[in-house]
Amino acid sequence: MIEIQDITVTYSQNEHASFEALHHIRLTVPQGTVCAVLGPSGCGKSTLIKTVAGLLHPTEGSVTMDGAPLDPHRATIGFMPQNYGLLPWRTAIENVLLGPRIRKQDVQAAKQRAGELFTRLGIAGLEDRFPKELSGGQQQRVALARAFLLAPDLLLMDEPFSALDAITREEMQDVFLTLWREAQTTTLLVTHYVEEALYLGRTIVLMRAGGTIAETIDNLLFGKEDQRGSQAFFASAQKLREKIRAMKVVS
Repeated sequence: MIEIQDITVTYSQNEHASFEALHHIRLTVPQGTVCAVLGPSGCGKSTLIKTVAGLLHPTEGSVTMDGAPLDPHRATIGFMPQNYGLLPWRTAIENVLLGPRIRKQDVQAAKQRAGELFTRLGIAGLEDRFPKELSGGQQQRVALARAFLLAPDLLLMDEPFSALDAITREEMQDVFLTLWREAQTTTLLVTHYVEEALYLGRTIVLMRAGGTIAETIDNLLFGKEDQRGSQAFFASAQKLREKIRAMKVVS
């Protein structure tokens, strides 16, 4: 279980001025669930996920896992940024195996597992291609293979599907859910798509400008593929948009 306890993050603009990117954020992400964070540009979504990852240090508050401070050196954290985070000078398989190499794990065993993931993700045969030789959807599948090969304790996803076209984005959402259902990885997903939050988030967190949480919603439509085109899904999306508009937040 991840607990974000009263997190505030302040950036200094100059020696006389500063601003709060996050203001007293409190959030619990239960073990084995997906929490989708939804909000406008500039509301602090990326700052939140980078703080949980340990890339930023909060001005106040803390992040804990199962009651202990979340330490990236002890816990395995998978991070998927918007641009996929693939190293352009490494091949697809080299990118996927980077984590096991850094952690000094059995690379041959990891390579075998990676091969299985490449097959399941529909990218077998692309192992020796460089990122620039892959389509956006293929790069995303490589990034997913890298993340799930690590078997992370926590997976952080910062708008990972936003650069894809609508059809490919939906396909990748399904691919993610297939892998997630097997691993049950605790996941924090930042998105600005209402429908994506409804489909992928068991819990939906609405953030507003000023870096605060406006509402946390238990989502009954999580992972229900057969409901994506239903009236219930459409109505829920509209209701969610109305909540956002009422907060004067534009998604």
